[in-house]
Amino acid sequence: MGILGFFEPHVLAAYREQPDKFRVTTDHFEGHLTISTEYYARLDDRGQDEEYINVRFGYRTLRNGELKLAVFLPDLLDKSKGHAVRWGAFLVKTDDWLDKDQDERFSLWERRYIDGDWSVDNGPAFHLLEEIRLINGLTAEATGRRLFAIHEPNIPYPAAQNTHRYEDAHRELYGVLIDGLDKTGIERLGDRLGRPTNAQSSKTRAALAEVLPAVTADPVFAGPIENVSEQRRRAAHKVRPPAAPIPAFEQFTKDLQLCVAAMRLLRSSLERELRMDSKTATGRQSALAHLPQIGRPAEPNCSINDAAGMVGKTVAKVEFGFRHDIERVHQSELLIVHFTDGSVMSIDTGCNAGNLRDRAHEPQDFRVDFRIQWVPPTLK
Repeated sequence: MGILGFFEPHVLAAYREQPDKFRVTTDHFEGHLTISTEYYARLDDRGQDEEYINVRFGYRTLRNGELKLAVFLPDLLDKSKGHAVRWGAFLVKTDDWLDKDQDERFSLWERRYIDGDWSVDNGPAFHLLEEIRLINGLTAEATGRRLFAIHEPNIPYPAAQNTHRYEDAHRELYGVLIDGLDKTGIERLGDRLGRPTNAQSSKTRAALAEVLPAVTADPVFAGPIENVSEQRRRAAHKVRPPAAPIPAFEQFTKDLQLCVAAMRLLRSSLERELRMDSKTATGRQSALAHLPQIGRPAEPNCSINDAAGMVGKTVAKVEFGFRHDIERVHQSELLIVHFTDGSVMSIDTGCNAGNLRDRAHEPQDFRVDFRIQWVPPTLK
């Protein structure tokens, strides 16, 4: 067996049925199967060895149009040994492949992951989620609430080449693009744009249309969203026509490309109306999310309380570096802030390391404090 192995796509079914344990992400020419962080953390050492999986896969097409998974075997046999036997039952042994120059998806995957050509662009599922991320960053910055409430959305491609799996994929997409809209986020956006609406008593599409009538009426937006809704309605029927073979994977890719254009229109319209840049707003929201959080108030005797003296002052100059060494005292970085009224504030660190040197200790036994010192303003 070579470096690549080919498997029936049904091997992923068991993993898709356990989203609490495994995560399957798919796109136009690639996919990724991993164990969830939460599930992995709950396992003991033996369970972690047996259950761990991290497999990237592509797609290869048979001459009859059927798709199979193309897997880099070291991912499966070395990184994910506990799953190798399970996958063995789905191994495909054939040479009846479509010529590589006709198999676009496999060629793209091979170029990126085998040849290392990272100029290969990502698929439409990636770009759709990126547009949603930018819209959320923009609306969170402008209104304090994201337009889409979904957290780490996933857009699964059809699991087989038939009408039922095509409709099922759209049902999942509906959950992202339509059910994923946050009603309070729509209301906040309406207030900001001067088009207030009561979204709580409306369907999300109707509420969004009241806030952004020009966007939602544009065929670039309305057409793809209506198609998603229609396919979802078919998938939701308790009784639907028998499954018929169609190029579901290819058609879903085209549908996603249209959805990307729809979300791009929504984003550009919001940028124009809010007079904000989505990338800048998203970067700021990301930075805010990674700020350390205050867990409890400072103790009354701590010098860090004196930092409140900065309020209302204007910074004139900032000096920074390492504090000069003091014998038998820990090293520390030092920040000196000069204000326009002549006052100066220094910030360095205190530490209880000296108190711990003669006994065994754990990391949580250490304590580091900010030490604030002030020089008063220039006398008038």
